[in-house]
Amino acid sequence: MRYGAFMLHTVAPRILVAALCLALAGSSQAVAAAPGAGAPMPVERPQPKPWAKGVSGADQSKAQGLFAEGNKHFVAKDYAKALAKYEAAISSWDHPAIQYNKAVCLLELRRPLLAHKAINQALRFGKGPLSDRNFEEAQRYQVLLRDRLSKQTFKCQQGGAEVKLSGKPLMTCPRTVQKLLEPGEHVVVASAPGYKTSTLTVQAAAGVSNTVNIVLKPQTRLEERYPLNPAIPWSVFGGGLVIAAVGIPMQLMAQSSYDDYDDILRNQCPPGGCPASELPADAVAARDSGDTTDAVGIAMYAVGGAAVVAGIVLLVMNQPEEVEVPITPPKPKVSFAPTLGGASLGVQF
Repeated sequence: MRYGAFMLHTVAPRILVAALCLALAGSSQAVAAAPGAGAPMPVERPQPKPWAKGVSGADQSKAQGLFAEGNKHFVAKDYAKALAKYEAAISSWDHPAIQYNKAVCLLELRRPLLAHKAINQALRFGKGPLSDRNFEEAQRYQVLLRDRLSKQTFKCQQGGAEVKLSGKPLMTCPRTVQKLLEPGEHVVVASAPGYKTSTLTVQAAAGVSNTVNIVLKPQTRLEERYPLNPAIPWSVFGGGLVIAAVGIPMQLMAQSSYDDYDDILRNQCPPGGCPASELPADAVAARDSGDTTDAVGIAMYAVGGAAVVAGIVLLVMNQPEEVEVPITPPKPKVSFAPTLGGASLGVQF
């Protein structure tokens, strides 16, 4: 039958079972002693094949039986049941030939990622445990499956961050991890104490490689901040009032000088008044003092009034804004205190 762009060839169960039996024989049976005139030669037992090391004869027999049952389901095209039997057989003996059949079942069930993993397991010892045909097909499947998957590289530099891929743990940062993913949408979630949880959606495409950089931002809190120091508008406003207030006594002093000027004219000039060129010197001095003080007072009113207006404008414009600021974790406080028996050291957070 055809899967994707390549052909899958099912192998008759008797051929697969025969291949597995040969592997069993090569790993567990002894070589018979050769006849001779004298004492019989000692029996030499061959070293087990790499894929049979540490596997007891009972486990090998159990795996062979489950493998045969799986082959029956495979021929009947009941791939789900065949897969279950192959996985049970692998739990007793992780033989590459069983991994190969498991990979073919997974291909039939449209599960390319798991099929790729099974094919890699089937090829981990090379050609030895597989038939020529199965070895060649396994190599071809390995390449074709790799092209049907997406290679993703995940990078994270935030120390202590935990990263999950589709709900399963992926890595603890800082670290770089490469994963083969099935095409489609995958969710990456990264979290670390003191940082906002980062959630990324990765769109994996078949045959496409991609790098995902995971960056965490510090946790923040809302804080009110003013464009200007709140004291500045009030200082301008208050300063304007003070300056304008200074103008009041200046005006009073000017009025007093004018009153002195009038008194001098009444006392020293005839009823008709003095000509401008004949004004008493002290009267002129009083008048000039009044003019100067009056001008200063008016200037104080103008400057102070402008400052008051500016202060009011600043108060209106200097409204607080909510901004996000990083939350700084409290630093531990270390205390040292002498005691009768020596000293005590404490750490407070």
